[in-house]
Amino acid sequence: ARINRSFLGAIAALDADQTKHALGAGAHADALIISRAGIKASVVVEIKDESDPHPYWQFSSRNPQTVLRALSS
Repeated sequence: ARINRSFLGAIAALDADQTKHALGAGAHADALIISRAGIKASVVVEIKDESDPHPYWQFSSRNPQTVLRALSS
């Protein structure tokens, strides 16, 4: 999946416990979620594109803080 940076909203790096909750009870039914087994942390990116049906994208990352810094700069 690809999206222009201008459509990115809030970005958060989640630790293992936060990721577990976000993938379970905290998940939104319309979210785009890409989860890989064995990778316990993730990144959540709010999507501000009105034509995108997903309120946020969540994806696994071994280095969520690095992704957060890269997307925030």
